Amino acid sequence: MSTEWPRPKAQLKVSFISRHGLLLLSLLLACGFQAFYWAYTVEDAYVLYRYVDHFIQGHGLVFNIGERVESFYLLWVLVLSGFAKLNFDVLLASKILGGVFALLTLIALDRLNRVISAREEPPPPCWGVLLLSCNASFALWSIAGLETAFNSFVIVITVTLFVKACQTRKSLYFLMSSFCLGLLTLIRPEGFIFWGMAFLSYGWICLRERTWPIQKISCLTIPFLIIFLGYLLWRFAYYGTLVPNSVLLKVGLGTSVQHIRQGLLDLYFFSKHYTIGVFLFPVLLLFTKQRPLGVNLILFFCALYLFAFVAGLGGDWMPLYRFMVPILPLLFLLAGRGIHTLVTLLSDSITDGGRKVLTALLLSSLLVMNPALAFFSKYLNNQQARLNEPGVQLVGGTAGTYLESFGRYLKETADPGDLLAVDGAGAMPYYSGLPTVDLWGFMTPAITKIIIQKNRPLQERLREIADYVVSLRPKYIQVVEPTGELIKKNPYFQKNYKPVPGWEHTPMFQRQ
Repeated sequence: MSTEWPRPKAQLKVSFISRHGLLLLSLLLACGFQAFYWAYTVEDAYVLYRYVDHFIQGHGLVFNIGERVESFYLLWVLVLSGFAKLNFDVLLASKILGGVFALLTLIALDRLNRVISAREEPPPPCWGVLLLSCNASFALWSIAGLETAFNSFVIVITVTLFVKACQTRKSLYFLMSSFCLGLLTLIRPEGFIFWGMAFLSYGWICLRERTWPIQKISCLTIPFLIIFLGYLLWRFAYYGTLVPNSVLLKVGLGTSVQHIRQGLLDLYFFSKHYTIGVFLFPVLLLFTKQRPLGVNLILFFCALYLFAFVAGLGGDWMPLYRFMVPILPLLFLLAGRGIHTLVTLLSDSITDGGRKVLTALLLSSLLVMNPALAFFSKYLNNQQARLNEPGVQLVGGTAGTYLESFGRYLKETADPGDLLAVDGAGAMPYYSGLPTVDLWGFMTPAITKIIIQKNRPLQERLREIADYVVSLRPKYIQVVEPTGELIKKNPYFQKNYKPVPGWEHTPMFQRQ
């Protein structure tokens, strides 16, 4: 990785719009798109809300009272718990906080652009901020209720500090970046990957320079290890496991080859829906000589994240490529610099007005083809796209389905100890408050153990899950695929369960 900071041969003048004007425009656009998606709340967010409720009520960090299962993200739950303790509505708080962190991400990204452009005068405009503010995935997942925007913000701050550390070689920046890398492990289970990226990056720099500054390496390592190992020890002491149940289940859902194939498909459809320019313009930077050190580091971070995590884990079922969102700010930063680089390389042969027009055309090619600007993204779902189906409407989310209304119905009519078995342990358990069996296994380790037995045929495992759930004699069962038909064939179910009166239009059954 080069540490040279050359001046470009020709600089693109951006007098037609100031850096602050571009940032302000981007913030306003981001607010508009957040408002457009505001009604959407993803089903998984209600899982976190239930953890929050039980935590502030004094039952601990549990989904079912008395059962210690980790299927949540610690730091986000603690942040929401603080607001819930102050009597804020947890759903509203999660949306507002997500939106605020998304705006802070845009501001932090503008700062990162200035850091990596420290030797360029004038610094190139941060077109990546504008591209990110108009992105459907970024907008949707800012207000969907999960920790995604918070994670993106901390990632950008972490990368900024790490780039600054590599530029200045000051121990303070290594310490601060290491601390932030530790925080990432508290936000998402895969947070440790970023420390690996940072360690490999700095190791490569040291190898090229043939020097091994122990003090700097220690500063990059020790704070992270204190946080990461401390969290592991706490997790083992509290939950009796070193790996969250949700991670164990996701990793165990398929073979390594299946995971990689599905992950690569996600990358393909992502590039397809958001135009190849998202990857094309960053790739242009690989062919420029003497790239700034920060650009090299970010290129490495993006490549490793996309192929080691997204492709390795197998992508995600949620709409609009949730797993891509944490790295989107860095990708769009590179895309913006790629546009600037291309125009700069052509600047000797075109006029100043021509450079402005070319820049506008390149930006428009990404913005207009970005599904968020076209407003068609509310129908876009990466799962349906694989099947060439039209997709599902996102606006409205769980609030527009029977999951919330039936959960509220159970809150009013069911006994507090009635057992509920559901396919998606989100809104219905949250609003009902009933103890819950999760048919997917995320909250029910006994089902997780069945699912991850890869040596057994899938149908055999599904049949065992169906029989296990019925054997628990839940008062209410949500009968949907992939276990629905197998549950209906169970003799005890056929004899004792009927559709819930008044809710025959739903797949909810009640034990008589």
